[in-house]
Amino acid sequence: MSRRTSRTLIDSLESRTLMAFGDRIDAFGVAGSVALSATMSDPREVVVDSKGRFVVGGTGSILRVSPAGVVDSTFGTSGRIAVPAAYIDHALGPTGLIYALVTASSGTVLVRYTQNGKLDSTWATGGTALVTSDKSFQPKALTIAADGKPVVAGVVSTDGGDGSATRVYRLLATGGADKAFDADGYADLKLASSTFLTPVVQDAIADVRVVSGKVIVVGASRDWAPSTYDESTGNYVPSVYGNLYVASARLTANGALDTTYGSRGIARQVAAESYEGSFASVGAIDAAGNVVAGTGRRDTSAWTGADRYSPVVAKFSASGAKTYLAVATADVALHGPQDAVLLSDGRAIVIGAGVDGLLVTQELSTTGAFKQFTFARDADATTPDMNSSTSAAIAAAPDGKLIIAGYRLDDSRAGLMKVDVAASSTTPGAFANARANQLARDAQGGLHLAYYDVVTTKLTYAYRDPSGKWGAPVVVDGNPLSGSQLSIDIDSKNRPGIAYLDAKNSDLKLATFNGTAWTIRTVESTGSVGFDPSFQFTDDDSYAVTYYNKTRGDLRYALYKSGAWAIEDVETDGDTGRRSVLAVNPQTRKFGIAYFKQSTNEVRFAFRNAQKRWTSERIATTKAGADYVSLDFSVYGSPVVAWFDMDKADLKVATRNTEDTAVAGVWTASTVASAGTVGKYARVRTNYWGGWSIVAWDQTNDQLVLYEGSAAPVTVLTGGGQYASFVFGDSQIDVAAFEATKAAVRVSAIY
Repeated sequence: MSRRTSRTLIDSLESRTLMAFGDRIDAFGVAGSVALSATMSDPREVVVDSKGRFVVGGTGSILRVSPAGVVDSTFGTSGRIAVPAAYIDHALGPTGLIYALVTASSGTVLVRYTQNGKLDSTWATGGTALVTSDKSFQPKALTIAADGKPVVAGVVSTDGGDGSATRVYRLLATGGADKAFDADGYADLKLASSTFLTPVVQDAIADVRVVSGKVIVVGASRDWAPSTYDESTGNYVPSVYGNLYVASARLTANGALDTTYGSRGIARQVAAESYEGSFASVGAIDAAGNVVAGTGRRDTSAWTGADRYSPVVAKFSASGAKTYLAVATADVALHGPQDAVLLSDGRAIVIGAGVDGLLVTQELSTTGAFKQFTFARDADATTPDMNSSTSAAIAAAPDGKLIIAGYRLDDSRAGLMKVDVAASSTTPGAFANARANQLARDAQGGLHLAYYDVVTTKLTYAYRDPSGKWGAPVVVDGNPLSGSQLSIDIDSKNRPGIAYLDAKNSDLKLATFNGTAWTIRTVESTGSVGFDPSFQFTDDDSYAVTYYNKTRGDLRYALYKSGAWAIEDVETDGDTGRRSVLAVNPQTRKFGIAYFKQSTNEVRFAFRNAQKRWTSERIATTKAGADYVSLDFSVYGSPVVAWFDMDKADLKVATRNTEDTAVAGVWTASTVASAGTVGKYARVRTNYWGGWSIVAWDQTNDQLVLYEGSAAPVTVLTGGGQYASFVFGDSQIDVAAFEATKAAVRVSAIY
């Protein structure tokens, strides 16, 4: 066997040099971000003028930012247009004039400004034009046609307020009503198809554009029937809900539905059937008339139980034919779409709310696959992060990059970011040839993956930064047969450490990263050691690891402190110590260990007693053995252990009758799931109230299932689950699991 050694390998967390999707363009503004006026709390629109400048609008203000990311102080008055009423949208005319769509006491109004942001008092009535005085009309989107005619789209209340229809107004270039448009200056239509049972339609409009003289509107809609009560009979008829649609419609130059587009002028796709929840609408239209229409379909998080709005996005060709309908799965990070853009290469980008309110930018491929995503945050405390607590907007920059407007967390004001949109030929977070693995999340939101590459037979590591971008995998130990059994943890400075089996030499090793280099230390090498390691940093960032010494048949605990290893026997009676897992008690800050004792077929728990010596107790006795043991402590210090029972291929869990782990306790075990082969790769987590959650692989159906106490199990991932590892968070569960169709371990999340 090899001697106890230590060696250093120079490597970085990321070796990427080319720009990747979502990478912040640091040359834009200050460190890739621009702080906008404090008077604008919620940016809603970004448009690009002929000189590549970004005109940003939101509540209270319209501002202009240079291509380099500098707020133009010469624009408007003191660098801003003070919008005189409630801001809705803005657009640029063919000569660069700026039109603001607002609502005022008189109704829906357009205000026109010069290119420099001054009120154009020569237009209409002192620079303003009344679109409509109808207070039931809610304007949503504005565009200016090539002939200078403004077009306003929104919804108008119908059915006593229970419904809404799409309404489109067109004005003359001079600001008056264009009576050539549907004879009265506006056209009404409904995006959903109502039925006898669901006669009421509710439309929501996202965007409007004039392409080759024809008006295209984009939105979402549903049909339904409100509840009724018959006073004469006392009968109550509950509401009936029809379909939720994403849709676009095209009007001819005279305001009629263009029957050559889609189906009789409307292109629509079903986003959800029998849809009861609220919904929003996002959309974009390119210069050729291609459309993306999206909505957020309300569903419930499998993990938190909270409502979210998972994106459903359809793309329609210039003729209204469906290109794709993309329905987000549970692992898509975007939960509340707020804006969208179509790129010149045919990809769609949707932006909106993600986990913990962070702003998420989501890429859809030309075929509608949800591909790369990025959070508007990073690990650099000097650069601002963004959330989506108010609103967000997105636009394509002239250089092919992406401009994102959102709410900056650092200074509580609106801001811009410029990011790259490079397409990826691979699936982000998919690691070919990876098998045994473990995930860890750091305090900044970075994700760390250690895995065994079955082709190179080497220990490998990959890092995903807080924005969601993966760096290139790094070989940690270049020796063959290193890392087939491993455990990873993160220290207080967000740096990883990996304990692993060097199978060639049957040694236990530990690799730690100091921010620049990996250092590899041999923990123990006498005999056949290092099996089933479980690694944790201590509170002072010392190294603690439990493992099975196969030669002696013992469970051992090693602590590296002040430059030396101190190794202790935890249990030596019989053949004991397989599948050990180390966890810290949050009350005592002492470690507990759950493991399997082979000689007696027992699942056991070890802890330090009042005399600070290791002692152990039986949790349960099995007939054929236990595997995939998992341990967690509640906030009160109560241990919970889960495992796969090899006798009947069941998932089991056990709880202890006392929180005091300095004294002996009594364990109560129960079967969590027993249908088929279920329970491998189990991971347990306790909640604040002392309950537990377990995610485990249902091998029979090749799926990951979430079990929570007496609640019905929930399938959280289908088509994979072998070699699964998990990180539980408050808002999500990060998952790394093998997918046979990709021959790779893919990292995703359960939101």
